[in-house]
Amino acid sequence: MKKFLGMAMIGAGLAAGVCADEIKLSDKFNDASNWNTTQNWQATAGQMTCPNGDGGFLLIKDNKTSGDISIEADVTPIEAKNDDWKVGGLAVVNGDNFWAFCFIESPNADGKKHFIEVKEMKDGKWGAEADAIKVLPTANGGLDWKYNTTYRLKLVLNGEGITGTVSDKSGKVLAEIKYQFTGDVVKSGTPALRSSGLAIKFDNAEISGK
Repeated sequence: MKKFLGMAMIGAGLAAGVCADEIKLSDKFNDASNWNTTQNWQATAGQMTCPNGDGGFLLIKDNKTSGDISIEADVTPIEAKNDDWKVGGLAVVNGDNFWAFCFIESPNADGKKHFIEVKEMKDGKWGAEADAIKVLPTANGGLDWKYNTTYRLKLVLNGEGITGTVSDKSGKVLAEIKYQFTGDVVKSGTPALRSSGLAIKFDNAEISGK
């Protein structure tokens, strides 16, 4: 995938490698009190939604920063909002650097292909993880996801590696991407939700970090 995700400047003011805050959050989105919301994100009917697909990153309140992060939520892609790359899912943000675990739809001109990916933006380079990881085998690393279908996404980041898992409502694992770190990568940050070019909704979030 191109540098699409790297166009947003995060400005969270987090120093790489800082692991200062303990995080424990369970959120059914009855309101937006746990998040640094903008007008593009709405907590309604017990869900956090980005209806216009222009939400960027939605970080937890106070930009709490941790390592050993686990973030999961029920995620429903609703519809595409542009003709270019459409992206939505979970993230760990550290200043202008981040990891993102997202549903992806390629540009209309490229066939609107659906897949998932775990990618890193670091020092202005999208896909910076390529030379700093070992890809670990999993049963299924691809997913032709569907609109208006709810999936359980889980992203786990620690000092050893990162794993993104997609399950269905019954808990059956549909796809997983797993990397072992072998070089310099982002290993801490602020848990976040992600939307760009994709209307999406989130529910039943569980987030921890230490």
